[in-house]
Amino acid sequence: MAVLDPLTELESAAEPDDALPNTQMTGLQTELESEADEDLHCETGPWTPGIFITELESDADEDACHIPRKRGKKRRHVTFQLESSCSDQEQKKRGRCCSTDCLARVTRADAAAARIAFKEKSLGDQRTWLMEYFRTHSSRSENESLQFSYNIGLEQVCATAWHQVVGIVRSRFYYWQKQFRDGLLYPLPANCLRKGHKINKTLNAKTELNAFARSYGDRMPDRESVNLPHGFTKREVYRRIRQDNAEVCSETHFKRIWRKEEQHITIPKVNRFSKCDVCTELKMKLGKTNDKDVRRQLIAQHQKHVEKQSSERQKYYKHIRKAKSQPEKYMSVIIDGMDQHCTSIPQLHPTPKALSYNDQLHTHITGALVHGRGQHAYIDFNEYPHDSNLTINILLNILVRYADSLPPVLYLQLDNTSRENKNRHLFSFLSLLLELNIFKKIKVGFLMVGHTHEDIDQFFSRIATHLKKRSTPSFPKLLQAIPAAFHKAHCPTTAERILHLFDVRKWLLPHQHSMCYHSKPHIFKFALHQGKATLQTKDWSTTPHWRDTTGINHILSSHPDGQPTLVEKSFADINIIHLPDKLQPYLEEVDIEAWRSLYELLTLEEEENEEDSTVRWPICDLLIMAKQPTDRPQLEEHARNTEDETFRQVHIGPKVKEQRTEVRERDMVATYLPEYSTHWPQVGCIRSVHEDKSLQIEWYTGTLTSKWKEVKVPVKGQKGRKQLWVETIDSSSVILPPFSLTAGEKLPLQTVNGLREKHSSYFQ
Repeated sequence: MAVLDPLTELESAAEPDDALPNTQMTGLQTELESEADEDLHCETGPWTPGIFITELESDADEDACHIPRKRGKKRRHVTFQLESSCSDQEQKKRGRCCSTDCLARVTRADAAAARIAFKEKSLGDQRTWLMEYFRTHSSRSENESLQFSYNIGLEQVCATAWHQVVGIVRSRFYYWQKQFRDGLLYPLPANCLRKGHKINKTLNAKTELNAFARSYGDRMPDRESVNLPHGFTKREVYRRIRQDNAEVCSETHFKRIWRKEEQHITIPKVNRFSKCDVCTELKMKLGKTNDKDVRRQLIAQHQKHVEKQSSERQKYYKHIRKAKSQPEKYMSVIIDGMDQHCTSIPQLHPTPKALSYNDQLHTHITGALVHGRGQHAYIDFNEYPHDSNLTINILLNILVRYADSLPPVLYLQLDNTSRENKNRHLFSFLSLLLELNIFKKIKVGFLMVGHTHEDIDQFFSRIATHLKKRSTPSFPKLLQAIPAAFHKAHCPTTAERILHLFDVRKWLLPHQHSMCYHSKPHIFKFALHQGKATLQTKDWSTTPHWRDTTGINHILSSHPDGQPTLVEKSFADINIIHLPDKLQPYLEEVDIEAWRSLYELLTLEEEENEEDSTVRWPICDLLIMAKQPTDRPQLEEHARNTEDETFRQVHIGPKVKEQRTEVRERDMVATYLPEYSTHWPQVGCIRSVHEDKSLQIEWYTGTLTSKWKEVKVPVKGQKGRKQLWVETIDSSSVILPPFSLTAGEKLPLQTVNGLREKHSSYFQ
């Protein structure tokens, strides 16, 4: 047993983070269940340093008093014994606490009580008690400095004497005192800095997973989730992320993070939205074969397809970044329509039994995101046809809204549909904007079919989520609810009803050339050349060079005069225009009055559905308001096409019927092989084209008027197993131009007529 002075206690294990030793407890040691305890508490006189000793925890110490800690903590034992022999020379050697020797005035009973009360607390409770003591025993002096007072019993002592008696290591005492001086009132848990802490590999995995979802996933319009292509698995996603970034966590931990923290990223088994034809075809073929080589080829094709659609998304995101970072040079706009089931009115929560879908007024929302500037919702009651006029008028509204800050370049992202967007009427209007010097260059992008869900669908999902939780009993409440679904002060949100549409299609039709073969390319660029808007195309954004159009090099032949007429409203598609009587008990009086006002307005519009001469053509306002700087940089000329064509060039002007003679992979061909003269017609699908002009063909069976399907033959040596009949033939055996089967898996009429003509020459 060793004698320990309070002035030199525990210098080995105490650190500012409150770490205490596990095998030894220092400080005043008391023997509560012994005769020495009586002598201690009867003693009221002053004590001097050196009469307390410290003893290691030992089960063999029968005189020790065990003070249990809180449950879950390691029990520490504190003992106190009276030192019987301590020379005056040793006490002088230890020194005093301060110049006044205040430690000598403290009684042994008060010292033992103070130390026991502190030591029986857990580490966390000790910190809390210490900070509370500083708060209640501190005051500010005239110079705004903190002054502390310390007491043991009724005696006021110095800081050194106080922390020695209580049993606080000097470094720990001054560490927490500094924390209190710095403004900390309540101690933080010991593991507060580690709780929720993630190592770099985990953070990298989360970052890469979200980046992967942005590149390959589709944002859903009715909920806040991202759907990855159904051909992926979590293991495949991890493998791809690991290839790009080796500094990621293990696969097991990666899946745990995905399951617990990234639930919005999903790989759905069934997708109720439109699916990509290529993905669907590859999935069906994968489900029909067990051949490892075939499956490996199909998986490689799917990966190549997914990489291509990812590249298209990355190009779209690049345009967004350019528009946000340089708004004086670029503007990025995306326009799309929303599912109308979410926005029918009235919407009541909770939904009464009396409310059915037929009792609601169906609305249609067209959304427009102007990246870095604002987001806007345009609502109609299906009184207008949803064609290119709708897209053109919404684009006009956006341009007028931002007419004072229009840049020279416009990036326009649209849905890949020919009814509203991918047609000559919209392209003619964009050409007009260029020739009126409103823009210098316009790029129009269309994402891959089946992979078109983007950030505007996330805009729709926020609206749908907000409306599902709240009642929208009337149309004014719907207009208020849409902006309330967003909290972006830097990106304002508006909602308005479409009051009228200009018939731009009819206005431009006599002044535009016809177009053909424009359904395949996905990137269109309009630029000025000698005062006329010319068009160039790319199959994909990764295609290195632009291709010129054949025929006429511009779409507009001349500019129309005057302004277009208004589109006539048709109220036949509006299911109801007044609130059913059975729903009135569920609505407030102000909402019922809003329905009456809407009914009167729609009735008046239906009766006076005629030309309104007071409506001003927005192009006039756009030309007046738009500031056209004279020092705009000259944009580059179109690059010439030097690459092999994948799709046919866009043709402007009268359509010239031309038939493709060269064959490609996946083309259907009609052949004549003498060894199969008993089979007619001989039709197959080209699997590959070899350098020696030979073709690997997959045979089909059918007749001139029936469906065609693959021919399967038995596998030699494997009873009951069949495989596709594949054969290599010479390209000279092809007797008709390549074609594709119809939607009903039948031969096209032109091919049928050609086969009938060939039959007479081969079978006379």
